[in-house]
Amino acid sequence: MSFFDFIKCLFWAIIVFFVLAGSAFAQEAERGFQHYGMGWTPDPKATEEFVKTIPTIYGVQVEELIKLDTNEDALLYRALIPCLERYGVKNWTTARKQSDGHGGTETILVVKAYQQGGVGSCVGNATAACLSVLNAVEEFNKKEPQEFTAMHSADGMYGLMREAAGMLGGRDGGTGSGAAKAIQTLGSLYCVKYDAADLTVNNPDRARQFGRTGIGEKLKQEAKPRNVYSAVRVNNVQEAWSLIGNGYPINVCSGQGFSRTRDKDGVCKPSGSWSHSMAVVGRKTINNRKLFLIWNSWGDNWCSDPYVDDMPMGSFGVDFSVLDGMLKRSDSFAYSDLNGFPKRSPIVLDFGTKEYLGYIVSPVSNKP
Repeated sequence: MSFFDFIKCLFWAIIVFFVLAGSAFAQEAERGFQHYGMGWTPDPKATEEFVKTIPTIYGVQVEELIKLDTNEDALLYRALIPCLERYGVKNWTTARKQSDGHGGTETILVVKAYQQGGVGSCVGNATAACLSVLNAVEEFNKKEPQEFTAMHSADGMYGLMREAAGMLGGRDGGTGSGAAKAIQTLGSLYCVKYDAADLTVNNPDRARQFGRTGIGEKLKQEAKPRNVYSAVRVNNVQEAWSLIGNGYPINVCSGQGFSRTRDKDGVCKPSGSWSHSMAVVGRKTINNRKLFLIWNSWGDNWCSDPYVDDMPMGSFGVDFSVLDGMLKRSDSFAYSDLNGFPKRSPIVLDFGTKEYLGYIVSPVSNKP
């Protein structure tokens, strides 16, 4: 073999090595997520049929939000803790020790994550998270009680979504449009004890059962009287930015996956593919980097530190451009009450200010 042939063989051997190594790494990364449930099962035809039923005024309202946007931070999840404390709901918060950003540590009160286990009920979990945040924002914005009752039930929402989408029975899964249809026509349930069932704690096995058989007539009667909402499809990232900025959380459904490590800004890099639904519950600009805050439903510890400020357990940031790509799957929806999507009063936009942070974040200790 000539020296030239030897070099050529060596070159191709190196190429093959890196290709195989990359494939093995990707497979290992995928295996790392196997015990987490996904379950977004897109149905473009059904989604487009549902979108035709959305009042056109909602689209006009969203355009107005974009025109009037002041681009201030809006961390909607921060409305949850005062509501949870007001109504004595203790099982949704935890004290988290983390860096204070100045070389020391602090312990702050934060909201726990939804946990879907290995069941493909992500659409139900994301919808429940969005509605919980929406109710808290409504209560805080209006400064009137009883907009918020409790966190919404992921189990109940999954069953209602599956019924609205005509998906009862069969394998796990759901659609963003199915969830949007459910909250408009069937309502939602809370994490409370009803006569027909105790939904105080979400249970993935119950979610799967509800997804197969429905929630039953008695629970359906509990869902509809008080808990019917509005939804609008989010077509692009600018719409998402302005909807979040005015207090309207978003259920984003996409095939985009992410790493399991946050960077210094709390952001996870896009990596791999997930057929998954998650709640978008905040926006923030850090050093001219426009970010969205996504709240996942895989429990508190699926992703490693660092957390930034009081972001909920299990949440992570994504860059503006990344969410833009996620929205191109055309099955993501923002939620509101029956008034649609008007511009909010300034208090919702104050969710990113230090004054509000000082009110919400509850230091337990702050020792270097």
